[in-house]
Amino acid sequence: MTSLDEAITGAHRALAGDSNDAEHEALGALLAALEARAAQPHPTPYEASVEDCTDALAAYRVTWRIDLDARSPRDAAVRALAIQRAPQSIAVVFEVAADGGPGVAIDLLEERAAMSAASSSPQPSADGGV
Repeated sequence: MTSLDEAITGAHRALAGDSNDAEHEALGALLAALEARAAQPHPTPYEASVEDCTDALAAYRVTWRIDLDARSPRDAAVRALAIQRAPQSIAVVFEVAADGGPGVAIDLLEERAAMSAASSSPQPSADGGV
């Protein structure tokens, strides 16, 4: 099985050359590696679980956008997917709209930083000290 890093490296090499066969092979390997990675459970720093919801669910349109250079629309989609799924990715800003209403920007990285800062600040003890 091809590792994700090997597949990405192969895709970059293929894209640097002019061989369509090599490009297709490398992108196929990249897709296979991404699919294998997606099939594995992977931890996320963002706590979101359908099981945790006790209220009725509403319909939302969630959009993630990125501008990048690519050789084709499919190549752009493959590159965007690789960026979004990379473990070190900070692609966590979404536009969320309910029922065709105006969108609201949600930055999960900012929310996580705020939660982390709040949990790491000193808490008062029972005797009033810190």
